Amino acid sequence: QQQLAQATAQTALLRAIAAHSGIAVPPMPGYESGAAYVPRTGPALLHAGEMVLPASIANIVRGSSASAGAGGDNGAMLSKLSAIDDTLNRRLGAIESRVESVEKATREGTRETTSEQRRSRDVVMAR
Repeated sequence: QQQLAQATAQTALLRAIAAHSGIAVPPMPGYESGAAYVPRTGPALLHAGEMVLPASIANIVRGSSASAGAGGDNGAMLSKLSAIDDTLNRRLGAIESRVESVEKATREGTRETTSEQRRSRDVVMAR
């Protein structure tokens, strides 16, 4: 709340200075009604409950929405997002399993530590 108040005050001050100088300042974009594409990099007003996606994920979502057609069927998009989630969870599980194996081998002081560490490093580096 305090940061929002400070940002609002700073914006008002800059607008007042710009207006006094005769400079037109465009309003800060807000996306309360949503936006399929943000046209340029810059600050934006985000509202509680809104979501911001990285471009890589947004491109997948846009592609799914376009393929869904005018009917607004989100099934294809949800299916792709679910597949991404499954893949990430499998990869995370594999990494966690490798870490546990290395930690166990380290605790036990076995010779397997170096080979397990190499395999774990290779798995992580491949991702």
